[in-house]
Amino acid sequence: LRYNKNHRHNYQNMVIIFLAIIWLEIKDTTNIRIDEFIEVSKDLGHKINKKMISNAMLKVKRTEKLLQEKKSISEVKKEIKEKIRVVFQKDINNIPFEEVQQFFQSVSEFEKMKISMQLIANKILLQISYKQIQNLNYKAFVAGLIYYIGQTFENRKIFTQNLIEKYTKFSSTTIRKKFHTLIDILGEPQKFQS
Repeated sequence: LRYNKNHRHNYQNMVIIFLAIIWLEIKDTTNIRIDEFIEVSKDLGHKINKKMISNAMLKVKRTEKLLQEKKSISEVKKEIKEKIRVVFQKDINNIPFEEVQQFFQSVSEFEKMKISMQLIANKILLQISYKQIQNLNYKAFVAGLIYYIGQTFENRKIFTQNLIEKYTKFSSTTIRKKFHTLIDILGEPQKFQS
């Protein structure tokens, strides 16, 4: 506590850097907005704002660049695809059975469909090049991917835009845009060989 008292400014900077690192780690894999993250941080007693987090994130990214040797394109591609897989799994697991129960005879049938969706997502990711995903908003891309995969099934009314919008917090317009991006890459979902 004495250290904190005498070096208050340094301590506050360390906390902001720490919060920036946390934000960098969770921003692509959760639906939390930066404003919500800042509010929670304020509730915990940290006086921060968007500009402070942005500046700290830049410092963290600069430091990471200095510390890491340059990654190969295949390593970066692998990391991006892994993030997409994590977000995809989280988002489809957020959809409760009650929302789609009229299409299934049991919860286990719904669980099997979610597993098959993950397998299809993996096959799709194998067909997508680094160039096609390098500048993506992963979370928005995943919303479009869920819709695209939903359209590959015989019953295309299960994973509707409204349902995906509700559980990914992306607008129908964004979902549709990413869906059309996937059509450009893979072709029509009905013709996709899963």
